Amino acid sequence: MSAIWGRAYRLQVGDDAEVLELDGFAGNAARVAFNVSTFVNSPLALAQITVYGLGRESRRDLYKRYDLVRLTAGYRDKFAMIFDGEIYNVAVGRDGPETFVTLHCRSMGERYDNAYINRTWGNNTPPRDVITDVAATLADAVELVGDFDKLPKMLNGETLSTGSKQAMRSLAQRYDLTWHIDSAGTLVVAMPDAVRNEQPVARIAADTGMIGSPTITQRGIDVRSTMRSDIQPSDVIVVENTTGELAFSNPTGARFSDTIGTGAYQVIGVTHSGDTYADDWSTLLECLVWEAGATTARTTTLTRGQ
Repeated sequence: MSAIWGRAYRLQVGDDAEVLELDGFAGNAARVAFNVSTFVNSPLALAQITVYGLGRESRRDLYKRYDLVRLTAGYRDKFAMIFDGEIYNVAVGRDGPETFVTLHCRSMGERYDNAYINRTWGNNTPPRDVITDVAATLADAVELVGDFDKLPKMLNGETLSTGSKQAMRSLAQRYDLTWHIDSAGTLVVAMPDAVRNEQPVARIAADTGMIGSPTITQRGIDVRSTMRSDIQPSDVIVVENTTGELAFSNPTGARFSDTIGTGAYQVIGVTHSGDTYADDWSTLLECLVWEAGATTARTTTLTRGQ
């Protein structure tokens, strides 16, 4: 339990020449509130970050100059980066006597918007080659989750001359894939129901920080925990609902066994929310029921030039 005491964060905003850092690991840190969400079926991670009490010059730079942002959050014994992206809009406001700046951010910027693929692949090209080449125009690091080698080869090859976003959407629809940018800026492309690792990366239970009771959904559960910046979409987690208490998104829609809510789940959505001057410092995990061995967990991480 010591891992969930002592909130900590580090916010870095800047440009290619300068970085402003707010170090929440130090004492008397500035107030920061945030909401960061990543989903397997939504290519971009989104973040809203509000910073209070900045000086006039720093507020001006945030509003007119800075475009890059990184946010690390968690606890002093357990923390990780939860967002790495670009600022696309800034709002300045006032809460009583205190001025704040709200940054609206997304995980990719101009490169993502302007990426273009113009290439031809020969007969019998494996789809994973095309998928990897297109993804590499969008991000420096690409991670393939699942066994892409089982996809049938492209007998007549493939020619693409279009925006990379459109090309990825088309490939995802053709092969029933999901793709998203994770918190470290890696573009993750996953086969249907594939997971990064069949061994659960985390156990969510009352003694590890579960908040309230899981909410049963049509295909899985939503569960809230004290902040878990180590969990990513496409991870497997174990949920233990020892109290037997459950909430239901549709309590009149079906009958449920009282054992539902305990078991292994595939994470499909992660939302981190926090306020250093308020109670909230948590992670909401949206999950689907997962059975070990149902899919082959085969992950390949590629970088540009491979």
